[in-house]
Amino acid sequence: MTKQCGESIRLRVAMNVGPPPTKDCCAQLVKVGKPCHDAYVQERHLKVHDFVGSAEDLLKRSDQVWTQCVNFIHPPAEAPGHFD
Repeated sequence: MTKQCGESIRLRVAMNVGPPPTKDCCAQLVKVGKPCHDAYVQERHLKVHDFVGSAEDLLKRSDQVWTQCVNFIHPPAEAPGHFD
């Protein structure tokens, strides 16, 4: 992951500031995987309390960013039209 994307995601998850990650940054995040993303949040932010709000807030924002990125990169398929 590039330093710029990592910082963008860090600010969004830990500090609750900045815009949502770009499609390129989301692609990089999805490529590293959810276990890596979760481990980074746990080790880098949760253990040293490097975030705003509660631990629950941090974990919620982490999951929100992950889900937004996955949906950005792999949008859910539309349901087939049964009444066409």
